[in-house]
Amino acid sequence: MCDGEGWRRHADPFRHVAAGLDRRPRRHHLGGRALGGDVSIGAGASFTFDQTANVSYAGALSGTGDSVKDGLGTVVLTSDNSAFAGATSVNGGTLAAGAANAFSSASEFSVAAGATLDLAGTSQAIVGLTNAGTVGIAGSLGSKLTVSGDYVAEGRHCPHLAADPMLPQEISRRRPLKIYHSHE
Repeated sequence: MCDGEGWRRHADPFRHVAAGLDRRPRRHHLGGRALGGDVSIGAGASFTFDQTANVSYAGALSGTGDSVKDGLGTVVLTSDNSAFAGATSVNGGTLAAGAANAFSSASEFSVAAGATLDLAGTSQAIVGLTNAGTVGIAGSLGSKLTVSGDYVAEGRHCPHLAADPMLPQEISRRRPLKIYHSHE
């Protein structure tokens, strides 16, 4: 069932609030087109980007529910999402950073096989990463991904990171993968 704004509703209704969309313990999807308003995702709820087109999302995510990227297209997050503390799952296509703090430093990320988490030339910090897909680090030489908690490589014996193949080899070697172990 569609409401005319690109949202597919399931059995439960949703409501608009002044700052954007307020999510209660339900599941809602963004399909086909971009959305520009802030979204607060309540505990037990999920907000899903599910599209085949490449789109940008200019709103800010907040709350403790889950953010999900499905579909074959690319979603570029262009706002500061540091107020988001839920889990982020990239099940298909690409989730790309388009701004500082586009990926919340309070969020754990999982990337499924065939899916991509793309830094797109930015530096991002996250809590944890379970990676069976690809983490794209192409773009700016100074871009980096800081994982403050666990990094788990699934389905491979080593991390699968994609650098920019157009960079000269001597420049590519200046992007080392640094893995630190902390004793707690």
